[in-house]
Amino acid sequence: MQERALKAAGFAGEYREYPVKPEDLTGWLETVGQLGMNGFNVTMPHKIPVWDWVLSKGRLGNPRRDQAIGALNTVVMEEGRPIGYNTDGQGGMDSLLNPLSGVAPFQTLKRVSVLLLGAGGAARSLAVYLKDAMEGGTLYLSNRDAEKWDSLCKKVGAEFVPEREIEKA
Repeated sequence: MQERALKAAGFAGEYREYPVKPEDLTGWLETVGQLGMNGFNVTMPHKIPVWDWVLSKGRLGNPRRDQAIGALNTVVMEEGRPIGYNTDGQGGMDSLLNPLSGVAPFQTLKRVSVLLLGAGGAARSLAVYLKDAMEGGTLYLSNRDAEKWDSLCKKVGAEFVPEREIEKA
């Protein structure tokens, strides 16, 4: 799928999987420059450790948003230095505002209230992007574990809704 997407976009390249165990991540990151890659994507459980590595060796591509999210899923190598991004939030926004079907559920998110369920990395990223787009709307966050949302609610100015009160929100 990834290689077909590269070709369709007119890029010469290949997509390879590098299964890296958490205990081997530091060593793999130290050799990534020698692999001749233009970039790589990151999945769990590596999103936060790679964020730390990018901060120590390179920079964040979207500092304000990526700093609030605290995890990365994409790294671009530029002159041997990593530039890290989290594209999950933008992907979520695209599905709301510019879906492939051509029928956008929303024209804008200004003054809209949204309830976001979950506490994973993609949800964290989407919360940051949603709050930026809502301009006057209210972002409600819910998850079974309230502690996971506490810091994010404070960072983005969202309100936490306990799971048992979702129907009222």
